[in-house]
Amino acid sequence: MDEVLTTCFDHALGNRGALERLIAAMNRFNSYLSGYAPPVSLGLFRGTPEEISAWAEQLTSQILSNNEQ
Repeated sequence: MDEVLTTCFDHALGNRGALERLIAAMNRFNSYLSGYAPPVSLGLFRGTPEEISAWAEQLTSQILSNNEQ
């Protein structure tokens, strides 16, 4: 999970190579979660690179706004 969050921040900060690393990290994390019972086994998020990019930016924004409160 740390890798997923780190690559979310990297991607949101404009690191172009981070999206590819984020997709790989999410695939590994979702694979790990697949061994659990539903709904956990469904994983975090699945989608196109564009959808994952938007998800990462939204998650980063939510984390940063929660940190400001």
